[in-house]
Amino acid sequence: HRDLHSFPTRRSSDLLPVTHVILTHSDCDHANGIIGLPASVKVIATKNDLIELEQTLRFGTVESQGIGNGMPDPNRLPTILINQEKTDATIDGIHLVLYYWVPAHTSGDLVISVPEEKVVITGDYLMQPTPGPNGLPPQQHGMWWKFEKNGSIAGWFKGADNLLALNADTYLGGHGVKPWTKADVRELRDGLKADKDKVDAMAEA
Repeated sequence: HRDLHSFPTRRSSDLLPVTHVILTHSDCDHANGIIGLPASVKVIATKNDLIELEQTLRFGTVESQGIGNGMPDPNRLPTILINQEKTDATIDGIHLVLYYWVPAHTSGDLVISVPEEKVVITGDYLMQPTPGPNGLPPQQHGMWWKFEKNGSIAGWFKGADNLLALNADTYLGGHGVKPWTKADVRELRDGLKADKDKVDAMAEA
């Protein structure tokens, strides 16, 4: 959330140390901040997430004009890998369920559920509309797929259905200014499905 005023003020003595980071996917705006955390922090991600980070290190110098923009730290790659559809985990006393369905935004998307709180952290499965360039209206849905990372539109729809099937009230997307409700997720899925149906019909014609 960007509305920081909605959070209670806490003293530094009240804060627990960070022991684990769970990566929802490999994009640099989600993964590269790990370098700012202590080396003792364990990094959890899907196997495909690690592959994508390693590929970025191999080929990213071409994409970043040789100056390293968006490059992950090669010494801070994930070491705990998820490679099954559902994984139960307890970290520092918190029960989590990690879901790795099929490629969606990228090939390595990981969804994190906190069942007792009915909260789901979705990464970039969910992105809210972003302002258009040069004063144009916002993008209708604020969603895109990383095909260079084997993202999949069909996989996204399967994942969206799975998100809606979870016993959750609140969904925290990778980008946006407010939490999502189940109704919000359903509206996004249905709107994108209508758009896809129009494009498919035009392609068929």
